[in-house]
Amino acid sequence: MPHNLVITKPGTADSVAAAAIALGADGFKKQFLPKSDSILHATKLLEKGQSETLEFNAPTEAGEYNFICTFPGHALLMRGIMSVK
Repeated sequence: MPHNLVITKPGTADSVAAAAIALGADGFKKQFLPKSDSILHATKLLEKGQSETLEFNAPTEAGEYNFICTFPGHALLMRGIMSVK
């Protein structure tokens, strides 16, 4: 089962996850990454045994930036917070 890591703007993780599910049959082709200004950084979908390095500069604006997996159904539990002070 594939997974990704998507960092979103504060307060937008649920809407990004819903938009990923709405991709439907096009989801795999689009890596379950909807076009959204709310996505700051993301990896591609990765299968078991695969890896990817995601390098980025942390946002300069303080806030709680969610990270989620946008594969359908995963964002409910596969999530965390990157806190920028």
